Amino acid sequence: KIYTYLFLEKLGKADEALKLAKEILEINPKDYCAERNIALLYYRSGAYDSAVEAYQKLVTDNPFYENGFLYLINSYDNLGETDR
Repeated sequence: KIYTYLFLEKLGKADEALKLAKEILEINPKDYCAERNIALLYYRSGAYDSAVEAYQKLVTDNPFYENGFLYLINSYDNLGETDR
């Protein structure tokens, strides 16, 4: 069940993938992989407001997650908030 959401996304079922990843996070709130993939699913689906929120939490909790900062910056850029 843990990585099924990645396959769902590849099949074009991003909504189902996000729902499953959130369920996994409810079961284990400290699941870093699920948290990271939720942020990525938001980003890939164009839900940049949600991606910003998710990536802010990720980089706060894991300041060495360099890709998190890159996706955060890109999310702000996609929202037209280049001054952040």
